[in-house]
Amino acid sequence: MKKQLLLGTLFLGSLFNANAQLSCGAATVIPTTGGTFSAPAVTGTFPTGTAAQICTFADGNATTPAALWYSFTPTQSGLLTIDTGIAANPVATTDTRVRVLSGSCLGFTCVAQNDDISATDFRTRISNLAVSAGTTYFIVWDNRWSAAAFSFQITFTAQSCFAPTAGFQYTSATTTSVGISWTAPTLGTPTGYQVEYGPIGFTQGTGTILDPTPTAPNATFTQLTPGTVYSFYVRSVCGAGNFSNWTGPISFNSVFPPANIPYSMGFEGQTNVDFLGWSSLPGTTGTDWDIESASTTYPAQEGTNVIVAGRSGGASDAWLFSRPINLTGGQQVTLSYFMRKIALAGAGNVNNLQVTWGNAATVAAQTNTLATYNDYASTTYEQKTHTFTPNTTGTYVIGFRYTAPAHVNTNFGVIALDNIVVNATAGTNEALASKLSVFPNPATNVINIANAENILVNGVEIADLNGRIVKSVKFNNVAEAQINVSDLSAGMYLMTVSSDQGTMTKKIVKQ
Repeated sequence: MKKQLLLGTLFLGSLFNANAQLSCGAATVIPTTGGTFSAPAVTGTFPTGTAAQICTFADGNATTPAALWYSFTPTQSGLLTIDTGIAANPVATTDTRVRVLSGSCLGFTCVAQNDDISATDFRTRISNLAVSAGTTYFIVWDNRWSAAAFSFQITFTAQSCFAPTAGFQYTSATTTSVGISWTAPTLGTPTGYQVEYGPIGFTQGTGTILDPTPTAPNATFTQLTPGTVYSFYVRSVCGAGNFSNWTGPISFNSVFPPANIPYSMGFEGQTNVDFLGWSSLPGTTGTDWDIESASTTYPAQEGTNVIVAGRSGGASDAWLFSRPINLTGGQQVTLSYFMRKIALAGAGNVNNLQVTWGNAATVAAQTNTLATYNDYASTTYEQKTHTFTPNTTGTYVIGFRYTAPAHVNTNFGVIALDNIVVNATAGTNEALASKLSVFPNPATNVINIANAENILVNGVEIADLNGRIVKSVKFNNVAEAQINVSDLSAGMYLMTVSSDQGTMTKKIVKQ
């Protein structure tokens, strides 16, 4: 590919020679003023070392790994941004990957790494990386996805107070309180931290500021709503009027209490399974379970999201655990879900799934197997249904275990799951459902419930596909009932009708 040089960087021409960028020893020096730079085709020497030294990626490396080398040595401590998400690089055709290493050519330390800006933008961005005066940082681009020439932008801002950016983890969590800690910044000398929090998506400046200001790198959030997702921002305080940039939003959730049946999950409205009360456990290599937006690449069975596992360059063994569900001992339970294989390259390789249940969201507790699908092949959604009967009343968890060998660039794929439903014995539900008329469906304003067998309705609950109750109406043992659904968002819901002859659940569509 023809090398492109921006006019604004022609003065750097003397830095580029036949061997520039092609090895650590010949790394091109980036001036402390930063700028925009044109990189040639990626053909240089690839770094070697451990994960802690060279920042390894879960997706592995190109068949013949190659790299380009640049170096940056700030004269002051500050914040460094590395970006290929610029106009010179078209979104549709640019796919870059970068790692930042410190040390020397005799030995590196991994500092930062980035592959994609987002799930749909395969360019690269590392923002506001704290760098220390006098330390040399190697900026190393590789050819995992493309060896084509590209441009990148370097921005540096001197700074004396640095925000915490790493080590965020739960220290405690209940249904109404959450403790979170983080790693103190290695640069600067913070005397405390300012924290602002609110419901996920809140506008910064409208949230609650923790008072008193934490003096240690941790915070406790109290008086939370159970099973709710929040976000917070944090910045260092380095003296009167001296603050770092804000870090955030960082999202967290209060503990989800166990759900009752009927329970459904369509993975709508979130991109993190934890924020739906679920959890995942990836293996030491390979994939994890990821929520993807519905698209031609990842079609959903219904709704706007789907959860997938696969497409990894390493062998996979990843678990997905449901939210705990209250079940009654001796009562038969029906689990249904839709699954399919999505071939992303070639035939999609081998993808296996095991479906289990147990009394906790751990591998050891998943002692009962409902189904095993080896090298699952259907490329259209199929509904699967299983029944089981717990011996004792308690909370139980459904498990989905994805396993696969390492996938390769020319042959990789995923297993997709959608619309998971846990309900009581199907026979009773179906018998009652056959006697009750629910109309119109789809509905715009109201839904009617009627019957000719004097079944007395005493309540209706409507839940979205994530199991959240969005409407609950009580009735005084009536044969006919009407529910106003005009205030619900368009989409699919599960409506549970309680009566003197039991309960039944039916899918409804709000237009």
